[in-house]
Amino acid sequence: MFAFLRRYECVISQVVLDEIAAGNPELAALRLARVADMPVLAVEPAIVALADQYLRRGFVPDSEVRDALHIALAVLGKAEYLLTWNCKHIANAHAVRQLRKFTESQGHEFPQVCTPEEL
Repeated sequence: MFAFLRRYECVISQVVLDEIAAGNPELAALRLARVADMPVLAVEPAIVALADQYLRRGFVPDSEVRDALHIALAVLGKAEYLLTWNCKHIANAHAVRQLRKFTESQGHEFPQVCTPEEL
């Protein structure tokens, strides 16, 4: 397990659990075992609504609903950090700038987005 995880309260969502359960069954079992003790954030209607706003405004491509949900879960779950390896739609400066501006205009704080290496 990454050493930094011991310094933070790490949470996960069903969206992430579904992603890491896919693929090679043996590797998926190892991934799921690593996160088994993490609290799971529920995908509630407000999260779906915020994710939909990210999609409708073009901050996240329509084909990447899970990415929009990841971001909305972090925002409404009041995460300090959104940890991701997705540098295409989430952890890139252009996307973060747009997402932060819109999210804060809606009265929410936007988490610091970073990769595990950055954290």
